Amino acid sequence: MKIAVISCIHGNSEAMDAVLLDIDQQKTESIFCLGDLVGYGPDPNAVVDKIRSLDIPTCQGCWDEDIVEGVNACECHHPSLLAERRSEVAHKWTNEQVNPETRAYLAQLPLILRQDNLCFVHGSPDSNHEYLLPEINAFTALERVISSDADVLFCGHTHVPYVRTLDSAKIQIKVSSADCSASEKTFKCASQTNYQRWECRRTTSRQTKCHLRYLRHRYWASHLARSTLRLSKNLRRHY
Repeated sequence: MKIAVISCIHGNSEAMDAVLLDIDQQKTESIFCLGDLVGYGPDPNAVVDKIRSLDIPTCQGCWDEDIVEGVNACECHHPSLLAERRSEVAHKWTNEQVNPETRAYLAQLPLILRQDNLCFVHGSPDSNHEYLLPEINAFTALERVISSDADVLFCGHTHVPYVRTLDSAKIQIKVSSADCSASEKTFKCASQTNYQRWECRRTTSRQTKCHLRYLRHRYWASHLARSTLRLSKNLRRHY
């Protein structure tokens, strides 16, 4: 299936029309929108009207949320004083322009959209305001994909187009032990289709660094990443 994903239109109806024309020429079967329909641009109502008329599945962006809840609803921090002032001016103007129908539509948008093994969010599965930038470390990125319960995660918000494949990631857990006589130990977590390898290397007589390598198997990475304390306690029993 060929799909198109758009995001962060920000009230720019002319740009949206150009993108939609290109999407039509690409013969895509469906379109998904990752939010931020309004903010900054001059045509917030026209953008929302177009999205609604085409019945494009859309999740709520941070600007959509702020227009409904108020500019300080998220208690976000701006990268600079200039960015903060620009955002305040744009929010005030946009808030005055949107009509009741637009505001009601923005208010009912879902935070997450799903289709098969795909997940669509604005910022991240955790927050509309979280930036998943290209340089984010692999384990944090993997955590966000795992929390979405999907194989492919689409995010907007950053205004940076990129594709990233997460082949592997690592979680590091320090385990205190009374004695660690072996310089290296390996444990396996069996599952129906794959296993994880825990590589435990001795660093001192009382402390071991334990590395969990994610080997293309989402279940164990999810299970262990969400149970750090319990994992630490279980690992102690092996020493």
